Amino acid sequence: MLPNNRVRKRKTQILLVCSLLATLAVWALLLPRAPSSDEGRFLSLKRSRAAFARVRQVESWLPAGLSSLLHLASHESTYWRRYEDQRQHLLASGYLVEVQVTATDRTPLQTWTAIADVFRATGAFYSAIGPDPTGRIVVTCRPESAHLCTKLATATSSTSGAQPRERAIVTKAKSIVLPEFKSDGATLREALNKLHDASRQNSPDGKGCNFIITNPDVIGTIPKITLALKNITVADAVGHLAKTADVSVSAEDYAFVFAPKSRKP
Repeated sequence: MLPNNRVRKRKTQILLVCSLLATLAVWALLLPRAPSSDEGRFLSLKRSRAAFARVRQVESWLPAGLSSLLHLASHESTYWRRYEDQRQHLLASGYLVEVQVTATDRTPLQTWTAIADVFRATGAFYSAIGPDPTGRIVVTCRPESAHLCTKLATATSSTSGAQPRERAIVTKAKSIVLPEFKSDGATLREALNKLHDASRQNSPDGKGCNFIITNPDVIGTIPKITLALKNITVADAVGHLAKTADVSVSAEDYAFVFAPKSRKP
């Protein structure tokens, strides 16, 4: 009888060791690789956010003692740090932008729900943090989706006779001076990519300014742009590009938006 117990015990030990080795092998295979591109970082960001949400959900189901035994809080913190690191990387590169939404005609919960509804309806990526004590919610999204937030925000009306407040992005663009900016037969998209890179290189915060093109199919037919500018601010360079390309440009909280001019029939 004793030998049989020893055999069963040995089998159990072998199974436990094999399970542990298999777990370690799977863990090693699934270790996140450091992404080398913005697209790779974006995919890593979405995976980290999904993992964070899953851990939080499991944590809500389990007793506190079991959650502590499984170190779920530590895993949750790890996934959040990984997500935030990737988010900051992508914000710095301009792949993602932050938009501040404050809707004075809704409660914070109603604003939060409205943000979720408008982004889910389009299938666009978004992440929201807040509200802060002022009711402001910060939305992280792709630049081309940032306009969705303008449908939700309620602008603060200016008092009678007061000058409208200049948007922060315009103030920033005026403060960034480029020693030189050239565009040699480039499309508007190519010229804006160059301007974005130049604004980042010469901006104190290293983030520069973002630029968005609406109706790119229409704007894609615009003749190539050739410019040679020196000692010019980003704001003035934006004006030169819009004038040369014969398009309109507007300043939003999150980016300069270039669009085809409306033509009268």
